[in-house]
Amino acid sequence: MRDAPVPPPFPPIQPVGPPPEKKSKAWIGCVIAAVVVFTGVILVVILASLAMPAYNRITERARMTKSMNDCKQVVLGCRMYAADNGGAYPPDLVALYPDYLDAVELFSATDKHGEVLPLVYHAGLSDAGDPETVLIEHPLKYDGKRIVGRVGGRVDLVPIEP
Repeated sequence: MRDAPVPPPFPPIQPVGPPPEKKSKAWIGCVIAAVVVFTGVILVVILASLAMPAYNRITERARMTKSMNDCKQVVLGCRMYAADNGGAYPPDLVALYPDYLDAVELFSATDKHGEVLPLVYHAGLSDAGDPETVLIEHPLKYDGKRIVGRVGGRVDLVPIEP
């Protein structure tokens, strides 16, 4: 007689679900994308840090140019007043408005913090005096220099004396 087959002690394990796939390497693409984005952000930050000093210099230069133009307008208004009044400059800057200057904003300057400062006007001068005499001083300083308007009509940027 033949021996009957002996059943295995445990039934065979049947896999549940689809067969396992090979491991995906998609995470490598995510890492590469993150490195590219991070590098781009770093480049933008570096370029911005290089551009800021130049932007600040340009802005300061624009403020100085506007202040010089405003001073020139006031000096020209004073000279027109003097031409109409026997060579005497006005007693104060308000006398120039509205006949000689149409904007009272020219009589003052606004600093970086929004504070309004009046121009310094030296009254009692005439166009017969020394053309190098300072007629108007701008209240703001630019790189250790101040804008002055002279009796002769010239506007200069002069060093501030200690």
